[in-house]
Amino acid sequence: MEKAVQLQDVLKELVSSHDDDKLSALSEKALQLLEACASLDNAQKEQKNLAFQLHTSGVALWNKSVALKSATAISSPLNAQLRHIACNVVFMCTPSEQTENIYQKQLAMATKAGRAWLDCNNPTMADTALQLAIECWEKFNANFPALCKEPSNLKSLFRILCSRAEAVREKCAYSNVTTNDIQLLGLGQHDAAIRFIQQAKELLHLLEKETAYLTLLCYNLGLDEFQKESFQSSVIWLKESYDIGRGCTSVGAMKQARTLRLLANAYLQWGGSLYWQKALNAISLANSEHNHPAGLVLKSNILLQYDNGDERLITAFKDTLQHPDLSVESALNLVRLAAQHNQQQLASIGIQLLEKRFQGTPDVHEIHLLHLDILLNSSQNSEAKQLVEDCIIAHNTGDPMDIKTKKRFHVVIWEQAAKAYEAGL
Repeated sequence: MEKAVQLQDVLKELVSSHDDDKLSALSEKALQLLEACASLDNAQKEQKNLAFQLHTSGVALWNKSVALKSATAISSPLNAQLRHIACNVVFMCTPSEQTENIYQKQLAMATKAGRAWLDCNNPTMADTALQLAIECWEKFNANFPALCKEPSNLKSLFRILCSRAEAVREKCAYSNVTTNDIQLLGLGQHDAAIRFIQQAKELLHLLEKETAYLTLLCYNLGLDEFQKESFQSSVIWLKESYDIGRGCTSVGAMKQARTLRLLANAYLQWGGSLYWQKALNAISLANSEHNHPAGLVLKSNILLQYDNGDERLITAFKDTLQHPDLSVESALNLVRLAAQHNQQQLASIGIQLLEKRFQGTPDVHEIHLLHLDILLNSSQNSEAKQLVEDCIIAHNTGDPMDIKTKKRFHVVIWEQAAKAYEAGL
């Protein structure tokens, strides 16, 4: 009882204080008192007057945290802490007989407290709050099963499960584990997180509008894992994202193709020699969903590196270079890659296609420079000499090079002249 009275005094101070340092100190004290109050017996906890006062203070603290966040007048960790305290006080002081409205408010508070912890990168505390939300939902469902089937209430459960998946997955990222342990532990966390996603998926037939949200969530988790170089985990989430979004018009082909492109890259980064065929399948599917130049380039790259003896390489190469949205820089990089893989015929085809496509534009000079480089590297000196002469004639007869490109031509020519002189030619 004494601790509960002290908690009430601290809550009053928290509600009235406007100093961040004081709020931080008071919140730490409130958390300690909360733990002590949690061990009180039911008779003490249910004393009506004090319980009512605590509940009122908890709601006031919650409203204050919302106002401070809206005004961006508080740090994310402190905001999460205040919400956590307010939420737990309200749960502790709620009467045993609850109405639908009380359950709904508790669900909202616990879910938003969990979200606040996630926003400041504290998945452990987030999971604690979200576990409380799950327990609240189970009681709500036990007492009001018909109401829990209503879309608005099912949406609350859906969002809890999604946030719980995020929290469980992120626990691994913020754990102190060694490089040797990270993969095993990570997969365990992902298995648990995927289970929450599967439970959320089971609600989609009743909440069709949430399909796009769940698809994007899984994509973002996959992107996050990719950026952390956890490529196996990235593959898991990206496959899940694509599977959820299949056939969903609100997701659309462009977003599905984006997911598949990242999936293909994740397979390659995970182990190109082992998973290039899976990467190729993913990028082929991406290109069938939405014919984006990045997808075509990636497909050509995969075939160049892992399956360059097939006719489909030439087809993919041509399709890529003829895409109207492909930048000249990307096109040149692809031709350069073909030359690096000793695909001289393919590089020649690429040069011809690009010269035809960009004829009459300043970009054609960049193509000539690459062509010259390829010819010289393959010891086709006569052809290189003829190309230089053609470029000089064009420059003097209406197709002038810019200063930068002209300097680069000069450097190449002088380098060749120096080599010839040293060789006594």
